[in-house]
Amino acid sequence: MRSALLSLLVVSVSLPVANARQSSVRDRLHPTVGTRDGGTLHLATDTWTRRANQAVATLGPDVLYDNSCVSGYFSALSGDTYVDEGRLPSPSAPVPTGCSMNYRVDGFDIGYCTNQTASTFGALTYAFYQSYTPCTPVLNVTPTASFTLINLPASSATGVQSCWAVTIDLTGSGGGSFIMAADGNGGFQGGTTNDHFGYAISSSSPGMTGLFIAGDPNVCPPGAGTAFSPTPGPGTGLGNLNSFFIHTTSTYTGCHFFGGTPFAGFALKLRGTACEVFPAQTNYCAGDGSGTACPCGNNSALGADVGCLNSFARGGKLRGFGTPSISGDSFVLLGSDLTNGPCLYFQGTLQENGGNGSLFGDGLRCANGSVVRLGSKQNGGNASQFPSPGDAAISTVGAVTAPGTRRRAPPLGGRVVLSIPRAAAPGPAPRAALPGTRHPAPPERGGLVANS
Repeated sequence: MRSALLSLLVVSVSLPVANARQSSVRDRLHPTVGTRDGGTLHLATDTWTRRANQAVATLGPDVLYDNSCVSGYFSALSGDTYVDEGRLPSPSAPVPTGCSMNYRVDGFDIGYCTNQTASTFGALTYAFYQSYTPCTPVLNVTPTASFTLINLPASSATGVQSCWAVTIDLTGSGGGSFIMAADGNGGFQGGTTNDHFGYAISSSSPGMTGLFIAGDPNVCPPGAGTAFSPTPGPGTGLGNLNSFFIHTTSTYTGCHFFGGTPFAGFALKLRGTACEVFPAQTNYCAGDGSGTACPCGNNSALGADVGCLNSFARGGKLRGFGTPSISGDSFVLLGSDLTNGPCLYFQGTLQENGGNGSLFGDGLRCANGSVVRLGSKQNGGNASQFPSPGDAAISTVGAVTAPGTRRRAPPLGGRVVLSIPRAAAPGPAPRAALPGTRHPAPPERGGLVANS
């Protein structure tokens, strides 16, 4: 994105009007002039690598998403939230085909213009949603990850437009690297409303602060510039549609585009390792009847390797990503296909009932022994993860101080980890009250052991 954002096109603001609503947002289009390279902000240390030393940035080697075919900027952002969409391709997707069901995002590139100085610029907040229906609101949806960016480059004088391209580095302890499922849930579904992730941008900056608009499949091929395409960037973001949603206190709230030209997308690059290889893991306690049968006749498909079917006829899935090492723990648990609501992640030292699980509410309990509650998360988009950006590592929260010895020595001490969503939606069978829960635990059960 760096080279793409520095080679900008200038747009005309006298464009054909599709309807009255498009006219109301079209007057917020502006050309970009003299875009500057702001460098890389390392969130873990709150330090900068300036443009002369870009090579020392610690981001992953690949671009996962590239919407850097920039055509201008859109303002004013102050008090508004813009929501756009894209896709991270899974192995089951058509060309370009992905190489993983989940991707770790280690950084992202942004572009913006402002006429505010550093003292009045405020902050930009970027929130990411691994599953998103295009052109829909996100105000009450829990993001997969969210970052409030302060002390960003601004204008040298109030009223003077300055445009910047900046990379955000999420690596390092406390940096905030996060996992997003490919195609929204790990597999390609097809259709115009499926398979997308969402990103929302808001600002407290007054004046003419706005975001680079980007994308045009007629100029920059979709998927170009990423690890999944041989075509170099700049690209139009894979899955980016010619529309976006605005949350605002004014009459602008709703779904918008610019009448066809320019393309209505917001500039973004996601960085990481596309085909990352993780240590082997063993999943167990599937809700498919191969062990203990689910209590309500709600077995999942044999071999699907998911939990008992929930009230949405989906089996919850728990997977681990990253390195489960005490000395360098980057391990992340990702729960998906869950009902939205609070979700408890906990670990135990034993597999329940020899790994077959025992009846528990509408599903199965899979972990036992010495139990530690790792933390509670709010499922959004039918998924959550632990740890989230800013949380302590699993080995720290779980008090794992030495490799386990009861089984083939797993790096995190042989712990069994489990997620239990607590959803308000009714399940497929009557529920009995369970100790210590407001709602009986639904059947999104799954256990995982990280083996070396």
